[in-house]
Amino acid sequence: MSREAIIERERRWAPIAAIACFAALALLIGSLIARTQLATSSNSGVQLSHFNDHPGALVFSSALSTAGFALFALPLAFLFTAARARNPRVQPALIALCFLGPVLIGIQGLVNGLGLRSAAHQYVSQLPTEQRQPLSKAVTDLRANASKIDTVNVYTDANQLEVQLNNGDFYWVKYPQSQEKQLIGSTDSGNASAGSSATSGSLIGKSGAGTSFDSGGKQGDALASNVADDNSTVRLGADLLFPAALAMIAAMIYTALQSYRVGLLTRFFGTLGMALGAALILLPQAPVLIALWLGWLGLIFLDRVPRGRPPAWDAGEAVPWPPPAERGAAAGGKGPIEGRASEVGTAGGEASNPPRQPGERRKRKRRR
Repeated sequence: MSREAIIERERRWAPIAAIACFAALALLIGSLIARTQLATSSNSGVQLSHFNDHPGALVFSSALSTAGFALFALPLAFLFTAARARNPRVQPALIALCFLGPVLIGIQGLVNGLGLRSAAHQYVSQLPTEQRQPLSKAVTDLRANASKIDTVNVYTDANQLEVQLNNGDFYWVKYPQSQEKQLIGSTDSGNASAGSSATSGSLIGKSGAGTSFDSGGKQGDALASNVADDNSTVRLGADLLFPAALAMIAAMIYTALQSYRVGLLTRFFGTLGMALGAALILLPQAPVLIALWLGWLGLIFLDRVPRGRPPAWDAGEAVPWPPPAERGAAAGGKGPIEGRASEVGTAGGEASNPPRQPGERRKRKRRR
């Protein structure tokens, strides 16, 4: 394809890709705003209760995020196509990642939101069945019926035990601080800190039952985690996370790298795109940063960035950036300077310091 054809094609598609950038930016920011209506908590039970109180906000936020990431596919594919037109080494089959990654990420978020809404309703419905029992029942079960216990969840700050039985039932007990050391082998009374596991000499350690320690946990957390883990929709969302994130990371890193190499993106902006792609599953704020990156990308498509966009867009061919060393030399004035030079003499046309003949001594002036 000729340079003119490349420029003409990008001129037609650039406004559409830019609109998709700005729409995706608005949807992803809107998803974040909608998510702020949902309180966050480190306790699984409290979190699911909040989701059950605001199911509409949960699903609406997930839907906005899904639409935003789906729209992300269009500008990413447009950028990939522009890089491919300037470098035949860009693998054309990999454009599929530009669609697969954003769409899968969006679907995963929607499936996870729907699953959490279902799990939250199920948790609130089952919570009344988790009865409080006296400490003596837990002690009896640990000593005589340990085989019926699946897991003993220990919440040291709240002085609570949440017991999960093998048949799926739960009950919880409140224990006095004075008996904590007998139960788990350590205590957090005074300036001491409780251990993260039951000692072999403690009541729970001797029982052989499975244990889980959460110093900040409270009654209902184990039930909430169990309900969420058993929810088929939540499990589907979890299964989709890895392939979706992998496709999205590969799409962003490869497209940003190739676009930088042909001069469509600056070093900073291309590197930022690659970093945001890699941080997608590591940084909770990554979707918001990706949205802002998208907004700036839309301005590049429209040539509305300060100091203009990179010259490769208007050239219709690759205009690679020079290596940093060459750019630094040019900026520092260490390169060759073009122009004419002539020797400057005195007013009389003779040099002010004419060269001495061989053997001639230099005359010195005497001081008076």
